[in-house]
Amino acid sequence: ALAEEVHSVRDADRGIFDDAKPVEVKDKVAQQWTSSAPRTLGSAGSFRACMRGGLLALPVMQADSSGTFRLRLLRLSPGDASSSQAPSRVSASLPGRSVVLLEGLVQAGFTVPKATSRTPPFALSPLTPLSGDAKVLLDRCCQLSSECFGVRGAEAFELLGALFGGEAPGDKRQVMLRLSAWLARANGRTVSRHLERSSFAASSATCEVRLLSPVSGLEADGVANARRLEAVFHLLTANSVRGALLELNSAGGRGVYFDRLAAILAACGGASASGRERRRWLRRQLEDWRRQGVPDLMGPDLWRIYSLLAGDLSEVVADTLDWRTAFGAYLWYSGAGEDQGQQDEAPGGPAAEKSDLQSALGALEAAVRLHGSSCRFRPVPSHVVASASAPSFSRQEGLGEARPDPYDLQFNALRAAAGLIDSCDVVHYDYMTYTPDPLDVALSWHFSVVLLALQGGERTAVASAEEGFQRMTRQYCLALELQGLSEWALYVAHFVSDGQARAAMVQRLLLGLSSQGVNVALEEKLHLQGTGFTIGSFQTPRITMETLRKGDVSNSSEQENITPWGIPEAWLWRARAFRSEEAGDWPGAVHCWLRVGGAEDRAVAIISGYLLGPALMGHASAPFQRGAVEAILLAPMTQPAEWLLSVLEELAPAMAHRDILWAELGREALGFLRHWSQAGQARFNPASVVRLYHRSEKLRKGGLGLPW
Repeated sequence: ALAEEVHSVRDADRGIFDDAKPVEVKDKVAQQWTSSAPRTLGSAGSFRACMRGGLLALPVMQADSSGTFRLRLLRLSPGDASSSQAPSRVSASLPGRSVVLLEGLVQAGFTVPKATSRTPPFALSPLTPLSGDAKVLLDRCCQLSSECFGVRGAEAFELLGALFGGEAPGDKRQVMLRLSAWLARANGRTVSRHLERSSFAASSATCEVRLLSPVSGLEADGVANARRLEAVFHLLTANSVRGALLELNSAGGRGVYFDRLAAILAACGGASASGRERRRWLRRQLEDWRRQGVPDLMGPDLWRIYSLLAGDLSEVVADTLDWRTAFGAYLWYSGAGEDQGQQDEAPGGPAAEKSDLQSALGALEAAVRLHGSSCRFRPVPSHVVASASAPSFSRQEGLGEARPDPYDLQFNALRAAAGLIDSCDVVHYDYMTYTPDPLDVALSWHFSVVLLALQGGERTAVASAEEGFQRMTRQYCLALELQGLSEWALYVAHFVSDGQARAAMVQRLLLGLSSQGVNVALEEKLHLQGTGFTIGSFQTPRITMETLRKGDVSNSSEQENITPWGIPEAWLWRARAFRSEEAGDWPGAVHCWLRVGGAEDRAVAIISGYLLGPALMGHASAPFQRGAVEAILLAPMTQPAEWLLSVLEELAPAMAHRDILWAELGREALGFLRHWSQAGQARFNPASVVRLYHRSEKLRKGGLGLPW
């Protein structure tokens, strides 16, 4: 959760990324500022933000600041969300839950092209939504999204399948059939929950009333019939004609008009072509009844059902449960599109043909404008509905600058399928369409990837490189990193189209990943454990070069394992080696450099510069007297010294024919250790030991660049 802002006042109505333009590598000002800077500073502007020590640093650039930069700091702490923010109807993705969807991406063929430890980061091939099998990806998301984002998030992916993922995406009739089936299922769940709550509340209220005063049989039947008619109305908004008929049949003959209503409902309910024709005649009948004053005699509950069946929704749409049930009423029962089409054709020839989806969406938006923003069928996310009851304005934002409320994610998908918005513009599916949390972008990112993959073509390739998708990708990388999933942030970073920005993100994430417990192949078998033999400050790991070669793990760059997120394991071991050196864990650093492959010089330099000396001093013994020492006596080798000897033996081929300081010193140290191993308790000339120490110090300062 986001906590208080450290150096600037946080706007309560804005996300932390909404009030400033993010710094991009392609910005001229950024290139001028970083062209002569160190490498780490030059790559810092390519990422959206960075985090260290619980502080989130956001580099921002004002649009009118003439190229000046500003750094906003946010302190991250759990459980500090604003109390005014209501929970979203889409379940926030818990840490680690989105991993299953990322694994689904890999299984669908969205794998990073093979790289090696010698491949420079800037040469990494990018990933796009066109890199894998869209249908397989859609199936995986439909199966796994419910445990990541809840029912509402799973419904969003099912809606994508209905609109864009069928066998014939261009067949409008098939699309409408799939959409109708999806909407009936979704509205059916909504209506079922509402009826269960209403039934429980009604039973509780009835018990209380009976305790206070007796209720006559006629009054009880009237209340029960009103509840049945309400249930019938809501079931019809879910296109459940059968459920509505069963509800009427459950009255058991107590409603004298229920039989006639059931016959009309069976004839006019649903979305069939014959039902539309009958609804046209029923609409004319309602006009006659309205002129005769029948609604007052019929009662509002029964009149509402007849109005719904006739497609006269202007008066009854306010009684729907939410925007999806209202949209279902317009999609299945509305006759406004037919009447409007007839009116348009009369004066000047045929009008522009509108699909049923466009007509239903247009009618719903018109109804929202008519009823105002307080209506409960406004197609906005739940957090907007919750905040509408208590609007708040910051000191810097006036009424004239208030931004329009975002549409719901599913509603924007419907608008995209109807051609009302650009379906490839992923801005319409950003986090504000389902949550107020700007770091909860997992659903929007996966939704956008699936949608772009299903559409395919050149437009998708262009859209994946545009600012909207790239900003969302960087934001998702940051969210994964904050959740401790840096390895998957590495995978998502491959979707960044800019090569320089992608390389900077990979390098930064690798360094951050090395400080965590990296879950790479075979690491659980090869982790470092102390042997209990300590010589000075030197503790050796329980590992040999033979152990390193188990599981087909080779030091050769030609045979190396690739992680599931497309990064060579050698890169991870290299980053961990630097982390070990920074922490002074020299045995661990040697182990990591041996796993890298091709880094024999670094391993020999660390052994000679930091491990050989403590090993010799831990075994040396000298008389306690003044004056020069004639010889240095070394006790028999213990396991730490034997480990050093085994490592240098394995590195001997790499040191054999090289005339360079690290190779010469490695051969000299190897010969020294061999003689010691063969002699057991050995005596050495002090001059040779001092010379070895001196050359080791020279290599440490010159080769490693570490003066300490």
